[in-house]
Amino acid sequence: MLCIVAPVSAGQADQVARDLDPTRTTPLGDDCRALCETLGFVHFACLAVLPPIDGRPSLLLELAVDPGLGPDAVVDALVRKGTHLLCRLFDLPADPEALRSWLSRHLSPADGGYIGVRDRSVSQIRAEAKLFVAVRTAVASARTGLLRQQEPPTSQRLAHAARGVVQHPDHAFATTPSPRSFWRSTDLSTPLRVALILLKLVLPALLVAMLLAGVLATIGSTAIAAGSLVVGTKTVLGPPVFLSFDRYADWALGYVIVSLVVLYAVTAALRAGVIPIASGFLVAAVALFGFLVLPWVLPGSGGYLDKLWHFGGAIGILSAWGVGVLLYVAGVVLGALVLAAAALLVVPPHLGPPVLLPVTAALLAAEALVLDALLGWLAHGEPARHVLALEALGQAGPRAHTAVLLLLTLFLVIAAVVLRVVWVGLSRAGKRLDGFNKVTPHETPAVQQTHPSIEACEASLATKVGHMISVTDVRSRLHGTALRLLMRFIMFLGESWFTEARLGNAEGIKFGHWHLIDGGRRLIFCSNFDGEFGAYLDEFILGASDGINLTWRWTELRTRDPAAEGQPGVTRARRFPPTRWFAFGGCKHEQWFKAYARDSMVPHLFRYEAYNHSNQDITRATRLRDALAAPSPDLLQDDRIMRAAES
Repeated sequence: MLCIVAPVSAGQADQVARDLDPTRTTPLGDDCRALCETLGFVHFACLAVLPPIDGRPSLLLELAVDPGLGPDAVVDALVRKGTHLLCRLFDLPADPEALRSWLSRHLSPADGGYIGVRDRSVSQIRAEAKLFVAVRTAVASARTGLLRQQEPPTSQRLAHAARGVVQHPDHAFATTPSPRSFWRSTDLSTPLRVALILLKLVLPALLVAMLLAGVLATIGSTAIAAGSLVVGTKTVLGPPVFLSFDRYADWALGYVIVSLVVLYAVTAALRAGVIPIASGFLVAAVALFGFLVLPWVLPGSGGYLDKLWHFGGAIGILSAWGVGVLLYVAGVVLGALVLAAAALLVVPPHLGPPVLLPVTAALLAAEALVLDALLGWLAHGEPARHVLALEALGQAGPRAHTAVLLLLTLFLVIAAVVLRVVWVGLSRAGKRLDGFNKVTPHETPAVQQTHPSIEACEASLATKVGHMISVTDVRSRLHGTALRLLMRFIMFLGESWFTEARLGNAEGIKFGHWHLIDGGRRLIFCSNFDGEFGAYLDEFILGASDGINLTWRWTELRTRDPAAEGQPGVTRARRFPPTRWFAFGGCKHEQWFKAYARDSMVPHLFRYEAYNHSNQDITRATRLRDALAAPSPDLLQDDRIMRAAES
């Protein structure tokens, strides 16, 4: 699932909008359709003009392509077969190499998405659909012949007629089962699938935590070493504390080195592909867990095991110092900025720099005195005793470590219960105060207010596969980062768990994909689906509301001008319906959500579909092919063929 999004001039956007009309055939539309047919790997495609940002509209080319086809292969095919057409659409010089470079810069792979009928190419779907029709015809003909001869049309005789279809050269592919990816393998049991999903999600988090501990320990050891040189030996930063780490400093240094090697291996693996990724994570797990865990469980470790216990205490102390150093630096910088801003507010502008500079210097000097007092308190006060206690813990035996871990676990359980009670109370109070489940007429315009251009596009797809393009604004960069992570998580769940054309309880989604564009400031959602738009939204509300809320809750609609003449703009800014606990509420405000989705839509100018089969039709045809490809015919297999053929 790919999109090419590039800014164009307003004149070019209007010209493309005039040359393409979704309600009728046009010469430019015929050229686009011919290109898609020539490529052979495009399931669905569309062209649309996006509303302007930074003063210029953008042209969108959406492509839903065969599985396993990478961006480079798509760019190469577009350059070889569509240079003239693409240069005309995007107003570029007809230079294939320049077009290749331009496409690579503006091509946007999906940040998140879901494929309903996955692992199927265009040619496979078309061939299996023809096979299904041929088998149905052969079975009907055989049944008619048997009834004419007054013989019972048993499943065995009808299945024999169905197998005869495979003898035709056009249907010879049905002698082999349909291809399946690893996650769609029939041998993958549910417990094993859950274990693999958890492994893939948890292992990277553990590696990141271990690498973070190594980085923090490095910062902490540097701070203690610097403190031993700068501050006197009587402070907690002095040589007594630093030298106490000497007995396990070699282990701390080894951990940092192993962390850096693992970080390099994982980074290189992520750039190389699926198998290297698995190998990289395996090497990382063996290196880190072997370095830290194996000596704890092996008998006869002797001094090595004792050193490792000390090392664990050292890493804890050094990491604590690393966190403290980072917080201290951040506090110094933030305090200086606040004091400089305060000086600008206090000093009248007409007094100028002669007064402003001394006031700022005085405030910064006061900050330095406060920080000096803070360091003294840290060195000689209560925190110093805590650090010395941590040092003693680092030298303690396994029993002390076990006791501390049990106490920490008990503390975390109690803290989690308390936080849960507080959070529920705040959530209930917020619900009563804000009335999140109440939708006022002012907040929700009438759902029937659909722009004529959107209605014309939907009317042109009345007997075809449905389609929508939504363009919303991301609320902030922080929201965009969270949105990107969540979309990748949802995409992973779609690949590994929701593999059989069913996302939650929602059926009928063929290709749905999200793209963050314009530097993460806007979110595009393109979807191809069965049925009409209203029923499609109802499926989301009833069957996959949590996924929609997790994605769109980070967005809003800001006022914007139309992308081209005769297209809709946004005249009233608003946010996505409010959610509770991130995933609940939201689109459950049905009319509010539908109005939000409607107003975010832009019309397509051109639409291509390689086939017009529903997800159920495609799944049924694949099931028939798998039944026909069974190696040993028997009564049970005959029954499978007939159930697939007559469903």
